[in-house]
Amino acid sequence: MCVNNDFIEQYAYKMYEEINKSSLFTIVRIEGIEGTYLTSQILKKQWDRKNLITKLILQDKCNNCYVVNPDSFGLKFANGEISYKEYKKLQKRDDFKWISFSLLGISFLCIMLYFLLKFFN
Repeated sequence: MCVNNDFIEQYAYKMYEEINKSSLFTIVRIEGIEGTYLTSQILKKQWDRKNLITKLILQDKCNNCYVVNPDSFGLKFANGEISYKEYKKLQKRDDFKWISFSLLGISFLCIMLYFLLKFFN
C-alpha cells in the first residue's frame, strides 16, 4: 500500500499560499528546513515539494519585518485578525501544549512499563 507522507510540506505550502494571497503584508523571504531561503518571486520555480517551509518573513508598509510560521496563527496575523504580540503568545501556548502532551505520553508509557515489569517478575 502506497501512502503519501508529505502532508506536512503540502500543508506548509498551502498556508504560504493563503498568507501570500490574503495578507496585509508582503512576503520578503521564505526559509526552509535545511537553512535554505528563497525570495517569494522565485519560490514557485524552485520549490520541489520536498523542502519544508518553516518561516515566512513579512514586511509591512513601514518596513517593519515580522517572522511567522506557515500555520493558522501566522495566517491570522497576516490577515490582521491578531497583533504580533498575540501571535507570539499563541505560539508559546501551542508549543507548551505539545511539549506537555509529549511528556505526559512518555510518562504514561514509562509507568505502564514499570508496572508490567513488576507484575511479570
